[in-house]
Amino acid sequence: MTIYKEMKYQKRLPEAEKLAEGKVGVYKWKILSHGTHPCGYVSVPENHPFYGKNCSEIEGDIEVHGGLTFSGKMKGSDDYWFGWDYAHAGDHTYISGLLFSTEKSWTTQEIADECFDVIKQFWYYMEHYMDKEALRELEAGLGYLQGIIGKKEYELVMADFPDLDGKEYEACKAVLNDLGTAREALSRASRTINTYLKDNK
Repeated sequence: MTIYKEMKYQKRLPEAEKLAEGKVGVYKWKILSHGTHPCGYVSVPENHPFYGKNCSEIEGDIEVHGGLTFSGKMKGSDDYWFGWDYAHAGDHTYISGLLFSTEKSWTTQEIADECFDVIKQFWYYMEHYMDKEALRELEAGLGYLQGIIGKKEYELVMADFPDLDGKEYEACKAVLNDLGTAREALSRASRTINTYLKDNK
């Protein structure tokens, strides 16, 4: 971890000033000052389930001061970053500082600590998160297969295979039973996925 300087509240800077930066495993982090207020940022690797997502898509997954307010590439970096700011109600900013004296002034170390906490949350989702979009596609595919099986079951029933004799009858009956078993298994799998998605919104 490298802390370059403490946050100094002032008029808005023409270009953001770097206060601190570091790396924890595959996650990079940095703190920038815009003069009026600071911001924290953490990058995620390409194989992370949140890579490329808009911050609004993971709004309920990552807890940080004021919520995530930025996602995307940053100047001078090819990494994908998520960021948040310290310009919310109750936060000291250059403008509010002229009017109030009870708002919180954030130190560089406090923001760095929040960066570490966000990294822990990103790591958790890297280890435990199941891709919800992939699960929804799988659920749709299972529903499609159930429809096909149901159609085949109907065709067999309407074909009056009870009129068949001996082995042909037994073979058709076995196929119909197998189709029913397969349809029920797909239905159970679909319900399991649906329950997971509802419990992990």
